[in-house]
Formats: sequence, structure tokens, C-alpha cells
Amino acid sequence: MNGRARVTSIDAIRDFKAALAIFEEEARSALSAIEMELRRATYLVRQELPAYWQNEIKRNRAELSQSRSDLSRKRISSHGEGGPGLSEPKENVREALRRLREAEVKIEVVRKWGFAVERAMQEYHGKSLPLSDTLVGDLQRALAKLEAIVRTLNEYVAIAPPTTPRDLVSPSRQQAASIADGDSPDEAAKVDAPSASPPPDSLKDAVGDGPGEEIGQHGDTVAVTPDPLAPSVEPPAP
Repeated sequence: MNGRARVTSIDAIRDFKAALAIFEEEARSALSAIEMELRRATYLVRQELPAYWQNEIKRNRAELSQSRSDLSRKRISSHGEGGPGLSEPKENVREALRRLREAEVKIEVVRKWGFAVERAMQEYHGKSLPLSDTLVGDLQRALAKLEAIVRTLNEYVAIAPPTTPRDLVSPSRQQAASIADGDSPDEAAKVDAPSASPPPDSLKDAVGDGPGEEIGQHGDTVAVTPDPLAPSVEPPAP
């Protein structure tokens, strides 16, 4: 990676950070709610229900003992003879015995469910722990990183551009045409600059190649008409 990113909207990063924060809050709430339900279920099958059915067993045993005592007294009072007077005590004994057996079965079922819930909780914690660690560690670091990115981008956008940069001076038409042709700005700047004529190298260049000629201001040769009234000067004889 070259460490660059093409950012087209700071608001999009800010919105993504807000959505990520909402997800983090909702995920924490969901995990907390599940944890509370699991604790409630564990307390129910590991403590509350076993205690309830244990008390039911004790109560039913006491009722069974009382029903048997009543049946014995009825038999003694009837001198060991059967009759309609023993039907109700016998029914009470059978009912107390049935409730006792039911309570003993229930407490065994509750114990089995207690072990099953304990295993389910261990499996759940094993699978939910990575998510909990992500919410506590990675997600918090991601939110902090996004906050730093948004702050840095806002500071960058707040930087005022230079008021009169040299490169933004309006070029002339000739410079603009030169730049359009592919010339660099420095080369285009030379278009409007006047070119200085080179100085003459000799007197010959200054007066021209022959009589009636002289070098013009811009280096071109122009014809000169001699004045007929001017005295002629002959060169000395060798």
C-alpha cells in the first residue's frame, strides 16, 4: 500500500463512525441481556428449582408419614377389621406416596437440566468471547482512529489557500497560447520579453557592406542616398 486514500466526503466518514458506535452500543446491550438471561436460567435450574423440589420431597415424606399414622390408628380403632372407615386413610397414603415419587423424579430432571445449562453457558462464552474482546479492544481503537481521521481532515480543509500565489498570476495571451502548445510556464514567460540586439562586432558591420548601406536599428541593412551637396572625400593614394 502507498499510504494514500481518495477521500471524497468527510461526512461519509463521520456517518460511518456514528453507525459503528451504534453497532458497538447495541452489541454490548445484546451481550449484557443474554448474560443476564443465562444467569437467571442458571440460578433457576441450579439453585431455585432444586431447593423447591427438595422441600417438596421433605413435605411429601412428612405427609406420607402422617397418612400412614392415621391409617394405623383407624385400623386399631376398628380392631383390625376392614370397612368403609379405612378407605379415606388408604387414599391419603396413596396420594402422599404419589406426590413423593413425583417430587423425587422432578429433582432428578432439574439436576440433569442444571448440567445441560452449565455446558450451554460454557459453549456460549467460548463463542461470544471473541466478539466481547473485539468490542472492548479493536472496535474502540477503530472509533478512536476514525475520530482522529475526521479531525485531521477538518483541520486540513480549514487551511486557507494562499491569497496571491505566483503561479496564479494571469498570463498574457501569447503566454497562454505557448502553454497550450506544451511549453513550460518558464518558457512561456520568455515570449513577451523583448529580445536585445547583439552589439556590432566591427565597424564594417556598423556601416554595412558597401557604399550607400548601413545597419539599421534592428540589425537589418538599409540603403542610404548620398547628399549631392556634400563634399566628396577621396581616399589617399597608396
